[in-house]
Amino acid sequence: MLKTRICATVVCLDGVAVQTRSFGFFQKIGQPSLSVHYLDRWGADEIFVIDITPRSGSASPDFELLRMCAPQTLSPLAFGGGITTVDHAIRAISSGADKVVINSALLDHHNLVSDISNQLGSQSVVVSVDAIEGNSGFEAYGWRNRRPSGIPVVDLIKKCEDLGAGEILLNSVAKDGSLEGFDLDLVADVVKSTTLPIVVSGGAGCPSDVLELVDRFNVSGVAIGNRLNHLEHSVAIFKSALASRAHVRNEALSSYNSHNLTDQGRLLPLDEDMLGELVYERVVKEVI
Repeated sequence: MLKTRICATVVCLDGVAVQTRSFGFFQKIGQPSLSVHYLDRWGADEIFVIDITPRSGSASPDFELLRMCAPQTLSPLAFGGGITTVDHAIRAISSGADKVVINSALLDHHNLVSDISNQLGSQSVVVSVDAIEGNSGFEAYGWRNRRPSGIPVVDLIKKCEDLGAGEILLNSVAKDGSLEGFDLDLVADVVKSTTLPIVVSGGAGCPSDVLELVDRFNVSGVAIGNRLNHLEHSVAIFKSALASRAHVRNEALSSYNSHNLTDQGRLLPLDEDMLGELVYERVVKEVI
């Protein structure tokens, strides 16, 4: 049985890692390469580095950002942001990415998926679909003009599957950064319409949110951003809270399986007897 991937997302704006909310509010975190370094060491199964810096149509992706981040992780790294040509995708892979993430360019050039897939293989192509609820259901969200595109999410994903996409990163605009749980209605619409692996993003606030998702749907993984940013060993603790009820990898350098955790995935204090044992151990001096 395949294990559910617990992926981490590092969103970058003007070279700085940021937290996001509803694709419109950004809070600075720090250096992206440091975020990637720690998320890898804490046990992320995959890391998405997504650059949302506005750029003109002729501007290249920030390959320097990628080259700084890639050496910091042994986990697979998927890079997105401004990839609009096959050459961009090839340069991203050459700069250390394992996969490329295609988003905004899809709305103008669907064949970009097949072009990259034919050149690099479908396993290298992640289609990122930002979804927002419109008058007639969930529509793909246009990042450039900040409005629904009018293209049904399900139709766009089916098209990308036919063109050779290897995976879907499904983002909920409304749930982004909310820490209120995933948009399960959106996921329900998508999973029944495609055979592609789905990684769900937007809304993860605690382990129970992930459990609710994987109990109901056969998704390949979840991508978590804000929830993992400010807590030491965050991925390892999150996985430990899931370990007893979800089929996840739990092979980080640190493990919290023997600790008591709250429903929010936070550590509870150890009991007094155990704390007492950790304070000191008396060693009697040997007399010869």
